[in-house]
Amino acid sequence: MKTVNPGAVACLNACFLCSQCVSGLYHFSVTVSLTLTGAMDTVKLPSELPTAQKAATQGRDSSNMFNSILIVCVGNICRSPMAEAILRDQLAGKNIRVASAGVGALVDKPMDSTALEVLREHGGDHPDHKARQLTREMAHQYDLILTMEPRHVQDILKIAPEARGKTFLLGKWQGGQKIPDPYRQQRPAFEHVYQLVQQGVTSWAKHL
Repeated sequence: MKTVNPGAVACLNACFLCSQCVSGLYHFSVTVSLTLTGAMDTVKLPSELPTAQKAATQGRDSSNMFNSILIVCVGNICRSPMAEAILRDQLAGKNIRVASAGVGALVDKPMDSTALEVLREHGGDHPDHKARQLTREMAHQYDLILTMEPRHVQDILKIAPEARGKTFLLGKWQGGQKIPDPYRQQRPAFEHVYQLVQQGVTSWAKHL
């Protein structure tokens, strides 16, 4: 354990994905030494942090901390492909791979027609989507996994327990906002979900 400014500890624990916090308050060398300023408290070294936190503090340009992002819902035909399309557009030019999957996917099904219609009305598109089932091997291929509801986090960890340190809610920056499933509901439900997804994606994009 090393020592560090108490405010920096709170900042690192609360928003370790913020490049300003990571690059501005800390410097980790190749030998995992830590340069500090200010009063003292304790913080875990990168070797003790979960996978995603390591990515935020080790060996990557702070402007591109994650090379690949997987977005997960249940069926992979409404929420996650919608979020995938929006995030891909917002990260255009950053060379970050974005994909989606489901913990109970309707494998090979296209995106729900109403979800796709709402997405297109807001300037997005995802015409070639085919639903994919999340697997342990798939989870290993991505640096960051974002999902819609707390129960999805548990479902993901049942499939890939080692993904714990890199799995978060899409609504994390909205106070852990749950994004409900609009499947087989009326159009207003899809409009509401689009707004929640868009808010979550936009907030995450600022940290990526």
